[in-house]
Amino acid sequence: MPATWDFLRIRQCLKWPELSEVFSMSLPALPFGISSFGNIRLSDRVYVDKTAQIFFIVDKYSRVLLTRPRRFGKSLLVSVLNSLFRSGVQDFQGLKIEKLWQEQKQYKVVRLDFSVTCSSRFERFELNFVLHLLNSFSEHGFQCDSFCCLICWKSCRNG
Repeated sequence: MPATWDFLRIRQCLKWPELSEVFSMSLPALPFGISSFGNIRLSDRVYVDKTAQIFFIVDKYSRVLLTRPRRFGKSLLVSVLNSLFRSGVQDFQGLKIEKLWQEQKQYKVVRLDFSVTCSSRFERFELNFVLHLLNSFSEHGFQCDSFCCLICWKSCRNG
């Protein structure tokens, strides 16, 4: 006659914790609404290590187009890449990319946030876009007379 296995015996064999132990465990918080890699790492929040895949993308491709639905982690991925190229593996202790990344050089990273260029009128969008480019690049030492750049932008666009 085969042995009957009840739930308690299965749980003992699998060494499952008691339900009261599960509820009393101190688990890290989920990073709802946080898209900054540094903030997630510093605040001890849950971070699923996908850095081996990030290394593969950076190592194999010179250009990548990211098309994902809203709330799908694009901003966090850009934040990870930003941290990697600006600081090397300094922020990646314990993650897979720490052993994979051999690059010693640090780079200036210009991050463009197109949400600041929104406008219902094209002319206003165009001006916001040019000003955003000027501000973003000037943070890294690129200098340009804004009026000159606006004129160059319009003449290049018009052919």
